[in-house]
Amino acid sequence: MISAKFGKRDYIFTILIVICIITFALVMLIPDKTDEAELTSKNDNIKVSGNANVKFVCTFEKCNHILNVENVSFEGMTEKDILEKYPDGRIYKFSEDEIRISRHINDYCPKHYVLKADNNKLIVSRFNQDTLEKEYIMELDAETLELDSNINDINRGDMEFDSLVAINEYIEGIEN
Repeated sequence: MISAKFGKRDYIFTILIVICIITFALVMLIPDKTDEAELTSKNDNIKVSGNANVKFVCTFEKCNHILNVENVSFEGMTEKDILEKYPDGRIYKFSEDEIRISRHINDYCPKHYVLKADNNKLIVSRFNQDTLEKEYIMELDAETLELDSNINDINRGDMEFDSLVAINEYIEGIEN
């Protein structure tokens, strides 16, 4: 029922206004592909200078440690180059003179050694602080060590140790 103060024409006008507002809001939320392409091509031309201020932070998920990476150079690299090198990275700020980047790595930080069983071998690895890549320290034959019955403990997942000495003590303990 339409009241005397607010006629049928007023309702239609109000509905049209609401539709216009919703349409305008939706148009503003949909990204413009040409603007995005122009922005990407502009950033592709920017290269990091040799004296850029770099803040590079890695968060290691398995031990919850955070590493502020120092002595890393992105000189001459574009934003695209950096993301190709570190696909798990997220760039917060990028310019010729300043970079802010973070990585979330699903591994232990360089302070930890990891013991893992794989194909009847014990593998010791560690994340390298300089290269930011996992490196393999040593591989031991589980059969030679007579660990057949105890290797199931290691097979349950990566075992983290603070030193090679601690790994050696663990292996000596399960050998007996």
